[in-house]
Amino acid sequence: MKIITGGQSGGDLSGNFFAKKNGIETEINAERNYKPLYGNIPTDIKINIVSEKEGNKGGWIERRKYNIKNSDFTLILLGKPIEFTRGSLGTYNDCIRLKKDVIYINILTCMGSYHNKDLQSSHITIINSINKVREIIKSKNIKVLNIAGERNLDESLGIEFL
Repeated sequence: MKIITGGQSGGDLSGNFFAKKNGIETEINAERNYKPLYGNIPTDIKINIVSEKEGNKGGWIERRKYNIKNSDFTLILLGKPIEFTRGSLGTYNDCIRLKKDVIYINILTCMGSYHNKDLQSSHITIINSINKVREIIKSKNIKVLNIAGERNLDESLGIEFL
């Protein structure tokens, strides 16, 4: 398996750091002026520039769609309800529009929603959502996992969740 992200602070980088820690191939697909909101650009993770636009001028949207289209499944990590986010909600809605499997989990409450490409949704309210995520990923034989999420999410919480 390979884990891809947009490389943003929080949920995205949690995925990259988890992959590095566990010997899983990982890369960041980013926009021209890529820089995480917090911290520095990772130097030990492959970075592909997939949008020549700057982030706030459409680059974020182009790289988001690139990651969705070039993955088998998208996992969105949150620390608040998805309705109170812009990017994560956009990722979720783009997955639905592009008919791609997506799951989002609020890692603080362990609640979320799973939406498959056949346009069927189910809410995840089980206490042990980590196992549910792993079960879905394993059952789908995913080769490329796109991890996205809230920028203000504590990356260490994201790594622990995964």
